[in-house]
Amino acid sequence: MKLLITNATKGVGFNIVSKFANQNIPLTFTCDSFQKISFIENLYSHRNVEGFHLNTNCNSSINDFLFFLHNEKIKPNIIIHNEDNPQNNCYKKITNFLIPSMNNGGHIIFVSPPLHFKSISSQNILQTKYMHSLKNLETENIFTNSVWSKKKNPNYNLMSECIYEIILNPYINVNINNHSIIDSEFLIDRNININNF
Repeated sequence: MKLLITNATKGVGFNIVSKFANQNIPLTFTCDSFQKISFIENLYSHRNVEGFHLNTNCNSSINDFLFFLHNEKIKPNIIIHNEDNPQNNCYKKITNFLIPSMNNGGHIIFVSPPLHFKSISSQNILQTKYMHSLKNLETENIFTNSVWSKKKNPNYNLMSECIYEIILNPYINVNINNHSIIDSEFLIDRNININNF
């Protein structure tokens, strides 16, 4: 297992990096700040954590990152998109590039809302629509989800725990594949006390 976490220093991204790095799970994260990359790499220098500078608004930066992924011996089979500007389609380019290498299965998770959430921006909805378009990947043992919170100010520890549970318990994937998951509801259904987060 190897993770790719995009936009890892905003929103829930850093919590996700911390959660998996502390379990010593190899991961690559992206960020648009060299200073923040150095901070996270130094923080987890004893772990298998690697940062890559990615400006999602710059095509040459996206192409540089795809070239980096192309040269990776072990490519990520778990993608967590914590994109802050979904309209530029960077998340699609990365996902479409990595899907062919997920020949032993994988999981793609979008930090984006269910389509019935009316108060969410149309930009974020794009990711959820794209997630639904990937449903047929389950025949290749690649599962997809979006994860969101009911709260206006999400509890990032709760969201990262939800994502952690989804990834580390692959036997539940068939039942929840291609669904939009609400963090608190999902954890309560799994008898996890959300007051701990």
